[in-house]
Amino acid sequence: MTTIPSRRSHTLFVEILPTQPITHGQGNNGNEQEILRRPFMISRVNPTIGESESFIEEIPLISGASFRAKLRQRALLNDVEMMNVPAGSITKDKLRLLVKGGHLGGDGKAMNLEDVRRLCEMSPLLYLFGAMDDSLRLTGALKVDSVYPYCRELIAAGLVPSSDSFGFWQGDPNDPTWPAFDSPPSYVDAVSTVQYYKHDMGGSAVSRLLSTGDRQQIEDKQALITALQATGKKVDKEDRREANESMPHAFQSIIAGFPMFTILRTDPITDMEFACLIATLAAWKQHGAHLGGAEAKGHGHCRIRIAGSFTSSAAENSVQATELVAPSLSPDAALFEAFKANREAHAEGFRAWVAQ
Repeated sequence: MTTIPSRRSHTLFVEILPTQPITHGQGNNGNEQEILRRPFMISRVNPTIGESESFIEEIPLISGASFRAKLRQRALLNDVEMMNVPAGSITKDKLRLLVKGGHLGGDGKAMNLEDVRRLCEMSPLLYLFGAMDDSLRLTGALKVDSVYPYCRELIAAGLVPSSDSFGFWQGDPNDPTWPAFDSPPSYVDAVSTVQYYKHDMGGSAVSRLLSTGDRQQIEDKQALITALQATGKKVDKEDRREANESMPHAFQSIIAGFPMFTILRTDPITDMEFACLIATLAAWKQHGAHLGGAEAKGHGHCRIRIAGSFTSSAAENSVQATELVAPSLSPDAALFEAFKANREAHAEGFRAWVAQ
C-alpha cells in the first residue's frame, strides 16, 4: 500500500539587496540594452488640484520567469552534487527535461500518473518546477513573483504586503549590516546606465600576433576613416568593423544598493519538496544569489534575507507563521538531514535514469 505524504503550502517573503548592478533586458535602443519594465496603475495626489489621480507607470523589474529559471538550474546542480552524478553521464533528453521541463517520457510516449509520481519522488525539482509530455502537463508547484523594486510607488499601489509581522525592509535585529528603509525611494532612482567598450585589437598587446597582411588591412581602414571624418563624410559601418574600432555598448541596470523584494509561493508540497526548495535557495545564496544577465561582467550579485514566511495546511485548516526557514536561509537541521538521506537513497536510481 502506497503511503501518501502530508502536504502543506508555503509562502516566503524575500528581501533582495543588489551589491552589483542587475541587468535584465527587454530590447535595445542603438547600442544600449533597455531594462525590462512593466506597466502598473499608480495612484498619487496631484499637488495642483489636491486630489488623488491614477497614472500608468513603467516600473523596472526582474521577471519571475528569469528568477525561477536560475533556481531550477541551481536545484539540478544540487541534485547532481548530492547524488554524485558523473560529468558527461546525462543524456540530452534527460537534461532538457530537468533544466527546461521537456518531455517526461523522453521518447514521445505518454507517461501515466504513477510513473510521474515515482519520477517526482526521485527528483523533487520536477514537482517544484514542472514538466510536460505529449499528453500530460505537470504544472510546477513553485510560483515565483517578479522581483520588484521596493519603492514608494508600488507601496502606494498596494503591491507590498502591509502586514506588520512581515513588512518588508524593517531591518534585522540579528544583522546590523542589513538596512532598513523607513522612507522608501522612488523607482525613478533605481535605474542607471553602465557603459562598456569592445576594444580594438590594434591598440592591444595581442596586435603583434596578427599576420602582417591583416594588420596592414586594419591600418588602411583606420586611415580611410580618419580621412572621411576630416572631410565630414559618413563612415560606413562595415569600414568601422574592418578597422576593428572600439565600440561602446551600454546596459540599463538596477543600481547596487536599491532594495528589491519578491514572494515565493508553493502549492501543497511534501516536506522533501520543501527541503529541496530551501536547499536550492541556500545554494543560490551561497553562489552569489545572482539575478539577471551579464554575470560574466560582474553583474547581478545580491544579498538576500527571508523577511517572513507562512505555512498553511488544508488538512488542518490552519495558516500559521513558520520558523522552518531562518532569515539567513539556514534550513531546519533535522529536515535538511532527512533530505540528504533521501537524496542518497535515490542516488543509484537517479544516476541510472539520467543515463538512459
